[in-house]
Amino acid sequence: MAIPFFAPYVLPGEEIRAEITSRKKKLVWAKPLEIFKANPARVKPVCPHFGTCGGCHYQHASYQAQVNFKIEILRETLSRMGGVNSTGEITPHTAEPLHYRNRAQWAVSNANPRALGYYLPESNAIVPIDHCDVLSPGLADTFARLQEITRSAALPSEVLEIEAFVDSSDQKIALNVAFTEFRNPVPELTRLFHDTVPALHSLLLLDQKRTASNCPAPVT
Repeated sequence: MAIPFFAPYVLPGEEIRAEITSRKKKLVWAKPLEIFKANPARVKPVCPHFGTCGGCHYQHASYQAQVNFKIEILRETLSRMGGVNSTGEITPHTAEPLHYRNRAQWAVSNANPRALGYYLPESNAIVPIDHCDVLSPGLADTFARLQEITRSAALPSEVLEIEAFVDSSDQKIALNVAFTEFRNPVPELTRLFHDTVPALHSLLLLDQKRTASNCPAPVT
């Protein structure tokens, strides 16, 4: 009986050399080391962090290939988990290949200097980044502003993560900011984020030692 073999960033039909990193009775995980035969859809990722940062999974494939892979993933998931064995056509509703993401979650790395970034795949380690090509323009601007206050140490050291959302017009920003605890007055924290992100429309500050404090921005 064949044993399922999982290797990240390997495309269907590729022949590779890999190193086994983990093994269970019926599953094997491996790290790809060399590609002998590449899928024709393989392309050079746009982002220099791809493969290290855990924010994206398919930038090494052409956009059409990404869409096709996701259709097949959906079909397999419906069959495996829902018992829906559909052979009919699935019509994808696609966005732009880049600059499409309207939600992001950034972790704070406390290395010197502090910085925002994404977690490494399947890890608690954080990869600091300067830009992210899949963010919408509104989120990209928000990230740049928050990264500036993080690197300059203006962001309170108690901040753990920042989750950001943008509306369908890419104009209004909502932030959820998780703290280990509030050491600064909430009005002071609220003012910091409003001054940093002019498009901020809603702000949720979460003190993990207490309860959440909802601090919405004025509607403009």
